[in-house]
Amino acid sequence: MAIQTLPTSTEILVVGGGPAGSYAAAALAREGFEVTLLEAANFPRYYIGESLLPSVRPFLAFSRCRGIYHKLRVHS
Repeated sequence: MAIQTLPTSTEILVVGGGPAGSYAAAALAREGFEVTLLEAANFPRYYIGESLLPSVRPFLAFSRCRGIYHKLRVHS
């Protein structure tokens, strides 16, 4: 959810909306924390070379990305 003004308070502040920051913010919000994610760039961003390594599968399962997790298991 994009907002135009910064909140005056938050429980957790995540700086950077890349793969790690996005995952951390989503996982913490799912656990009930009030999370604010700050990112300087507009999305979607185009980057060459980004990929998901096999070691990311447990994190996808944890974050309930079952459709993606299943597709990775089938194709690898």
